[in-house]
Amino acid sequence: MNYENNEDLQWTIDANCSMVNLVSTSFETESGSDYVTIAGDRFEGSDPIRITVPDSTIVHFHSDDAETKAGFVLDWTCAEGNSKYSPYI
Repeated sequence: MNYENNEDLQWTIDANCSMVNLVSTSFETESGSDYVTIAGDRFEGSDPIRITVPDSTIVHFHSDDAETKAGFVLDWTCAEGNSKYSPYI
């Protein structure tokens, strides 16, 4: 099921560790128009996400009013070894 048009969503990574590894297990957005922003880095199209960010980092998703795609799922683990799974869209 695809995400909706005109979405502007955000999630805060709430971990019990100081640094978090984020990896996309699936990622498909409309390239050039629909994107995810994490710590100033923008991901779109089928760009894989692999980034380490501080706890409390905001994940922002934006879609325009045109084509939609499947969306994305992020898996995160504490950089120190504690792990948790968190799906998005």
